[in-house]
Amino acid sequence: MRPHPPRHTAAPAMARIGVSDLARRAIIGHADIGTTNAIYTHVDAGMLAGAIDGVERLIEG
Repeated sequence: MRPHPPRHTAAPAMARIGVSDLARRAIIGHADIGTTNAIYTHVDAGMLAGAIDGVERLIEG
């Protein structure tokens, strides 16, 4: 089994549920979180919507 396809599934799923960068890096197995984020963590519409909602809540207080 190649390790890359599961990484493309696991990294964004973990980011979506709020797993920290440090934990995702350790689970995926990279020395640098930048590698995990740049190659394996894909941003989807749901993640963007959650970020926008969070900013709106901060602004609205």
